[in-house]
Amino acid sequence: MVTISDDTPIGGPLRLRARPAAGTPPSLEVGHIERLLDEAARHEVKFSLDDIRFALSPMFSTEQLAISSFFCRSFYPDGPGRFRHGYDALPADADVPVIAELDALTAEYAAKKLTAMGAGRAQNLIYIPVHRLTLSSRKYRDIYLKICQGLLHHHKDSVVFDIHGIEDGTPPNRTAEYLQWLRPHAKAVAATVPIDFTTTASFTGSAIQSIGVDLAAGEADAIEPKIVRFIGRVKATGNRCHIHGANTKPLADLCLRLAADTIDGDQDADT
Repeated sequence: MVTISDDTPIGGPLRLRARPAAGTPPSLEVGHIERLLDEAARHEVKFSLDDIRFALSPMFSTEQLAISSFFCRSFYPDGPGRFRHGYDALPADADVPVIAELDALTAEYAAKKLTAMGAGRAQNLIYIPVHRLTLSSRKYRDIYLKICQGLLHHHKDSVVFDIHGIEDGTPPNRTAEYLQWLRPHAKAVAATVPIDFTTTASFTGSAIQSIGVDLAAGEADAIEPKIVRFIGRVKATGNRCHIHGANTKPLADLCLRLAADTIDGDQDADT
């Protein structure tokens, strides 16, 4: 179990330090939010969140070029020059407490970055990922929303929640609930789904900001024709589309050419 160190530098990777397991459930007071979930304390966890780092990836919008947008991404070093990103940084069998803890740490890191950028500067947008499993559990949803209320209430106009893990065929009323819970704490809500998602009925009437795919987290084998089809399916529903992890110039050019609203990734080598 881990919590954020008090001396975490705003501009650098998040440093985490271990905390001893408490005999009572963690405090949920906003002043010193503890997210050492007691379920995780009672199970043997072979994966340490200490190894996960966080960074902001720049995002480029075809419609809002004047706005500076960033995607808050977690990553895990997996060998020389190799990284696992987003929820792929967790083990395949990660349970809800571990996923919820990652979401909580991501929200806190994003809040620290927004504070460093300047409170109330709505021209800076940060997309904050949150997993469907965190929202589906009443216990962990309540913890997560309390964290958001405490840390993001000064930055509401600078936050876009990006829901991950919504399954194909999810009823529209369930998707609407996810958005309803998150909207009080953000400017808008988006969703990132698998590239083969049908992107139709699940978001009917939800007023979603955009629907996208993350090429750097579980979709690395997506080839250009699949990306073209995905963008086409989203556009056909009348929704905006975003693509995360377009980290080569050909992919970036493709997304821009097809008017995918946002792209992000490390393109230093190409530009």
